[in-house]
Amino acid sequence: MNNKRKFVLIIISIIVLFWLVGFVRKYCIYYNAPDSSYGSAYSGKIYEVIEGEHTAFVIGSKNSVVVERKDRGWKVPAKTYISAESIQNVDGLVIYLARYNSTNEYYVTVSGNGGDELSISDNQNSDFCRVNVEQKGFSSGVQGYFAYVKDVDENYVITINGRDIKLIE
Repeated sequence: MNNKRKFVLIIISIIVLFWLVGFVRKYCIYYNAPDSSYGSAYSGKIYEVIEGEHTAFVIGSKNSVVVERKDRGWKVPAKTYISAESIQNVDGLVIYLARYNSTNEYYVTVSGNGGDELSISDNQNSDFCRVNVEQKGFSSGVQGYFAYVKDVDENYVITINGRDIKLIE
């Protein structure tokens, strides 16, 4: 076998190996906890883990992702499974409602208030968690509020500092 063929064969073997490692990681490896699943794919500090029924939203210093719980454990994060259901700018706040497609579970994020504490609730009695995320250029970090929302329909309303905001029109 000549050198050119050996080189091509080595390159193809490396590509197949990387593809196989990615396949095994995505479909065959499960973890005992959402933060372990996150740590297998991402680096950085984990600020908070908000668990839903079949998923968890992991808020990290470099990435924030939803991980899914299967019968065998927690699955490696896959960003492609998230749909933005609503993004609204209200009084300087960004309100983001996301749906994890394979389980139809929802997470809401409220950010951009400049550090002032907010009173946040919704009509589903969701538990909003306040998280201060360190970011370059912000001495006190960036504050966000996060919650798992069990059931979202056209009647879903979030209340921020006494103001009702309907997210699904």
